[in-house]
Amino acid sequence: TTVMNAAVTIGNQTLAEELLEEVQAQNFTKNLYLYNTHFRILRKKGRTGDAEVLELLQNLLQEPDLEPDQFTIDLILPSLIRAGRLGDVDDILDSFIDRNAKGIGRVSNAFASFLVTLVKERELATAQAIFDNYLAPSITAARNTRKDLKLARPSVRHFNILIEGYRNLVNKKFTRDNSRQESSDGDKGSLWKAFSKSDEVDESDDASISHALEKVHSLYELMSASKMRPDGYTLTSMMGMPLDSSELTSLLNETINDFHVDVTPVIVRAAMAAYGRTVDPSSACWFFDSFGNKTMNIRTWNSLLGALASSAKVDNSIIVCVEDSAAASTPLVAKNRDSSALSNGNEKKPLYPMGISTLIDGKNSVEAVKTLLDVMNGKVSDFKGIAPKPNSQTYCVAASALQHGPTDSHAALELFRTAAEADLEADGRFINAVFRCFGDEIDAALTAWRTEIRQRCITHEYRTRNAPPSIHRKMGKNLIAAYHGLIYVCGRALRPDIALRLVYAMTKEGLETDDNALNCYKSGKRMRRKITSLGDPTDEEVSKEKKKVRLSKQYETLLQIECTKYDQNDKRRASDKRLRIIL
Repeated sequence: TTVMNAAVTIGNQTLAEELLEEVQAQNFTKNLYLYNTHFRILRKKGRTGDAEVLELLQNLLQEPDLEPDQFTIDLILPSLIRAGRLGDVDDILDSFIDRNAKGIGRVSNAFASFLVTLVKERELATAQAIFDNYLAPSITAARNTRKDLKLARPSVRHFNILIEGYRNLVNKKFTRDNSRQESSDGDKGSLWKAFSKSDEVDESDDASISHALEKVHSLYELMSASKMRPDGYTLTSMMGMPLDSSELTSLLNETINDFHVDVTPVIVRAAMAAYGRTVDPSSACWFFDSFGNKTMNIRTWNSLLGALASSAKVDNSIIVCVEDSAAASTPLVAKNRDSSALSNGNEKKPLYPMGISTLIDGKNSVEAVKTLLDVMNGKVSDFKGIAPKPNSQTYCVAASALQHGPTDSHAALELFRTAAEADLEADGRFINAVFRCFGDEIDAALTAWRTEIRQRCITHEYRTRNAPPSIHRKMGKNLIAAYHGLIYVCGRALRPDIALRLVYAMTKEGLETDDNALNCYKSGKRMRRKITSLGDPTDEEVSKEKKKVRLSKQYETLLQIECTKYDQNDKRRASDKRLRIIL
């Protein structure tokens, strides 16, 4: 069984099945370890192995001296639920609790494992039902009214598992709807606030977004009512839900002040990111000033830059005003802002004599990013030597923010040069973000590519690696990302002819051209429409562009053909019929 489990762990299903056949041929006496190993092998088959799992379970239940243990139940639960055998699930769980009546901690840990498994298998509704039937009654009035209930003692961990499951469910829906919204040139800012209005979601538990939000709030209220203290994981999961700025501030105020949850570096970064998603850069900056002293490393600064970039993506016209922010108007101010130990650990003097808010008040998000980058580069005398030096992620986040401000090819190129002077690698994500800052200035982007950027990209792409070659490492991915940035600029400039030439150049270099390149062109084209007229171009604009680029539609058709050629590595087309033509 040890060797078979090892084979399953490393993903060698064939070896595990061959070993299992040899064991069965030897006619060994079956024990629970062998059954569990067999269940694990079948579990790797997914839904196709459900019938075999149920058949093997029937054999196990007929063994007079064997009973399913925690690991057995964890392996068979998904198959039983998918088969609709919920009565058997209840019987097995009841029996498990009876056999372990004295092991309260063991039962509690087992149910946590069951919930994790069901959440991973997208059986969130069933996980919630098990929680409601076996865990929640032990901390509600039901425990006193019915003594015959088979119950397990819940902990914060059980709540966290379900809350995180609902958070992932909502975020998947948001990601899907966000892509649809971008394709229809809608307002992304209103989408985040429209979660509660969504009716359905394409998941196996068939839960709606509004239902998910209600469940999260009820779980949090039950946790609070039962005197359980939420931990940092609870708070970060809750902050991942679609909350507006005031709701987020209220959540932070309750957990930090009432439940005395420690403000760890993880919570600081998560709070700033959440404020960025709610388009409240002022509160993100306030939180940085008030709690950033917990860890003033590069990750904290990058999180603040990321929050500002998220806000700029939705609405860059919002002006930062820290003292009037939602976060500054809560009791968090009196309790934490004045008492926060803004020191460097060795001295009592404040680490930030004036606070970062004094530098960025009155600026929009993009301007604030530029100011913070100057602070990190030591260009602001009052903060010189205090902020950490920027790394590659810093410049990548800064470039992603700058693309939502006024088009400035000189600022974009200067950002690249500053990163190069700091001897930072020309990572593909960074170069892609830099090119997006060029807006529709395709000529300037191509000049920068030929004279400066391309050589650094090639040097970085074919650098000597310490890690051994891996089949999972896609060669040329940094160059591909850079080309995609250029193609995006072509879309902004409505130059499909140049985009087509870039695709040919990629093919010549041996780089894969797929529908991602086409989507980058379309994304740039949509952004142009959004910026110029927030809709379809006017007749005058169409006439002007037709004079600029002849045969525009034909070039776009060719671009689509080149980017959607058959790819034998594309799993989405694995079932397509292939035809070989011999001339």
